Amino acid sequence: MKPSENKILAAAHDLFREYGYNGTSMKRVVEASALTTGSVYHFYPGGKVELAAAVIVEAGGAYQKLFEQVLDGCPTVLVGLETLFQQGGVMLASTDYIDPCPIGGIAREVANVEPKLREACDLAFNGWIDSGTRRFIAAGLEATVARDMAMLFITTIEGGFLLARTARDPEPLLAAGRAFCAAFRSQLRR
Repeated sequence: MKPSENKILAAAHDLFREYGYNGTSMKRVVEASALTTGSVYHFYPGGKVELAAAVIVEAGGAYQKLFEQVLDGCPTVLVGLETLFQQGGVMLASTDYIDPCPIGGIAREVANVEPKLREACDLAFNGWIDSGTRRFIAAGLEATVARDMAMLFITTIEGGFLLARTARDPEPLLAAGRAFCAAFRSQLRR
């Protein structure tokens, strides 16, 4: 990827996180990237939809890698899950409750009206679910339960982030994490 394209993706990623899909114009992306309109459209001739899809793919891979690194770097999957929720709460408070990931916001905004973006979000979420499923099986869960728990993890952390952002308090995310980890621990005991 060329440096100019990286600047465009980084600018769009931050804008989508802060202002959402509908609140981010291509003009804002041009200004934030400090490039020309022609440069932005050179890399993304399909405009905002194509750019948003690229941001979703890039963010999906980056957050999947973060999830994997945290879990793989902890002594157990359960400790890794607890760490993810705790670090998420710290990160939210330190960024003044800006959405950490543009995918959930974009999915909520345009899933019913923009098929290309719905598909990109679905692909990202399924990558996370597949990664979680593999790690949860390795931790000792049966395959079907592992997949259910991976889906529950995504819905729990996404919902926790949403509630924490609206409350401007990390406690809803931390409470969601405690509940999820208790459910995960219960499944491990079976």
